[in-house]
Amino acid sequence: ANMAEVFTIFFATLFGWDVLQPVHLLWINLVTDTLPAIALGVEPAEPGVMTHKPRGRKSNFFDGGVFG
Repeated sequence: ANMAEVFTIFFATLFGWDVLQPVHLLWINLVTDTLPAIALGVEPAEPGVMTHKPRGRKSNFFDGGVFG
């Protein structure tokens, strides 16, 4: 949804059209980001997630798990 906003503004400025006003972007964000936010909010917590030790500074994000 954010890429659609970027393309809209890009092409509007390219063709000399009126660009979206800030209130239009806020409305688009409200409409497109509401359902993903609700989905993340109602997702059950992973048990024991707060008891895991933090990764070290030298560790890679992709160490272990799916990519390891």
